[in-house]
Amino acid sequence: MTNQRYSLANDHFGMGDIDLINDKISVLLTSASEYTPDLVNDEYLSDIPVDAILYKGSEGLSGKVLVGGVFTSNDYTCTDVPFSQIDHIILFKDTGDEKTSILIAYFDEADIMPFVPTNPKVKIKWSEGVNGIFKI
Repeated sequence: MTNQRYSLANDHFGMGDIDLINDKISVLLTSASEYTPDLVNDEYLSDIPVDAILYKGSEGLSGKVLVGGVFTSNDYTCTDVPFSQIDHIILFKDTGDEKTSILIAYFDEADIMPFVPTNPKVKIKWSEGVNGIFKI
């Protein structure tokens, strides 16, 4: 698999359902043993089995910027992360309801992935490259 957006997120962007700057964009850490992403058909947080979710951010991303179609934000710290293998980082629009929280982007090709945390705090350092976190 590769780092990419969920296909149906593209439809939601086109319909104006996702506002990366003003919506709460949150982070999930998931396990491959419990979740095999279907980047074409998975649409909402409810499409991810509860047992696959190792961490669900209560705080959204901060310092979000969208310039020239490139989305970036401040680095993100996950707290109370279990000492289990983490295979995926997922961004989603957090509406507070799993059935309406839209899956946006999926990452499994970071330098450290997969990994088992040695500390309950995991810092996600987003790419500072030309495409930021991702490019629309």
